[in-house]
Amino acid sequence: MVNKQQFKKPNHAIVEDIRLGNSEQYGTEQLKELLKLLPEAEEVKRLKEFKGDPNKLTLADSFMFLLIQVPRFEVCIEAMVLQEEFLPSCTVMSREINIVRQATEELMTCEELHAILHLVLQAGNIMNAGGYAGNALGFKLSSLLSLADTKANKPGMNLLHFVALEAQKKDEALLKFPEKLTHVQSAARISVENIEGEFSSLYVKTRSLEQKIQDDDELQKQLGPFLQSSTHALQDLKQRRLDLRKKGNALIDFFCEDKDTFKLDECFRIFQDFCLKFKKAVKICQALTPANHSALPHLSSNHIHLQLIIIIIITTTHTSPQLIVWSRL
Repeated sequence: MVNKQQFKKPNHAIVEDIRLGNSEQYGTEQLKELLKLLPEAEEVKRLKEFKGDPNKLTLADSFMFLLIQVPRFEVCIEAMVLQEEFLPSCTVMSREINIVRQATEELMTCEELHAILHLVLQAGNIMNAGGYAGNALGFKLSSLLSLADTKANKPGMNLLHFVALEAQKKDEALLKFPEKLTHVQSAARISVENIEGEFSSLYVKTRSLEQKIQDDDELQKQLGPFLQSSTHALQDLKQRRLDLRKKGNALIDFFCEDKDTFKLDECFRIFQDFCLKFKKAVKICQALTPANHSALPHLSSNHIHLQLIIIIIITTTHTSPQLIVWSRL
């Protein structure tokens, strides 16, 4: 049944709003609920055959009786729903595209991060010195999540602590690289696939509405301005999506991952987690006294056992990387 308390207006006023396409005072959710209540063909036929006094009908039947008098009432309500959800959806997509784009740029341009990744690479090469996997040029990004699990012979210490200490010796500014990846933290909470799905859904709904009213002069006059502005907005979003896709592919290439299997969503989550773990490691290392530093384990295959598969390139320059493979130790 139609919930009168929900709409808070008399039947004739609601129906008139539907006729005129006045959607603002209802909102997306109420209009979607109204779509679910629309009468089926048999009910429409029954109401059209009704010859009695409409005032004697139940509240719900009275509403439906008035509603079916509106030409193409289903399309009118669908249009109202689209008008209410279009701008909020575009705003969210636009904001999320901006965040992902900025996060991508941060990962490609943060020299402090690149220096830290180079230290990770050096640590792996030290442990693999003398073996066929020594002198590797890079490692798989997902391996960053395992650094804290690579334990040293000193209780409570792991490979990530070693990397943090080496960074501190080299340049303390390197320890603050997470501060330069602010958008990466936000991007990790965004699904790029969801952006694609939301855009496709909005595009299909808009094109569908255009097709439904193409032979209806009255609805074209009523909805023309909205459809024109929505078309421009979708064209802009489409171009920004394409630009984002190019930047995302460039980032994946930068880290020499496979574009067919490695997604931006995974990339951002990896670096978000790595930043959190690195900051924890830095706090522990900074709490150590100089005397404690001398007691820390030296990096060698006898003390720390690195179990990583390394197949991507870390480089602090923008030159073309070369691929090399590390095998599991």
